[in-house]
Amino acid sequence: MVRVLPDVTAAEPTVLVVDNQPLFARTLAFAFRILGVSSRWTADTPLNALRLADQLRQDDISVVVLGLPVAEDFICRPLIEACGAAHARVLIVTESYDDELEAGALLAGAVAVFDKARPFDDLARDLFQMVVGDATHRELRPRDLAAQVTEHLPRASARRGALESLSPRESEVLRSLMEGKTVDEIAVGAALSVATVRSHVHAILTKLGVNCQVAAVATARRGGWTADWRLRGSQPIDQAG
Repeated sequence: MVRVLPDVTAAEPTVLVVDNQPLFARTLAFAFRILGVSSRWTADTPLNALRLADQLRQDDISVVVLGLPVAEDFICRPLIEACGAAHARVLIVTESYDDELEAGALLAGAVAVFDKARPFDDLARDLFQMVVGDATHRELRPRDLAAQVTEHLPRASARRGALESLSPRESEVLRSLMEGKTVDEIAVGAALSVATVRSHVHAILTKLGVNCQVAAVATARRGGWTADWRLRGSQPIDQAG
């Protein structure tokens, strides 16, 4: 599935494929070259927005096919905005496609969002059509951007509010979960009982409106959340009251 904004045609586009999977990036760049489009690829990770913008300007890139491994606004937005600052159009391909990611990407300035799970030949064809500005590509289920943004912003605002409602201890537990630690490991590191840590986890799930730790971590990452409670003068988890 792909939904797009109006096309912006580049006369002689040069494409940079950025993806954390080298085989995908190299194959897609090769497909573009076969179709007559100048292209390059990189699989550098982690992505850095400033470094990416510098590369786009240095190599005179006009279109970026940006692969996102997860649907996370805090990763997506800075990279898209960096491409915009370098005057490059952005086409997103993601393994974790959903309407909220699409809305956030379009709001940040991306031209289109593509589901990476599609057959590669179909994906490459549709990306090529967007790169060369084929107007018929707009028939691949266009959707009104204003409607998407209207749906996206309230959810993003509610998510931020829920994350900000976490106590210092809950924030530290969530941060530890984001680092891949188990409840037992968190308990040992914080000198707390497993039951106490589980109680904090339960409170986190309730406040975020999710039913598992994986969903809580995804919510935090999508919102660009960090456990910044230390900046507000709170005590570490093993000292706070």
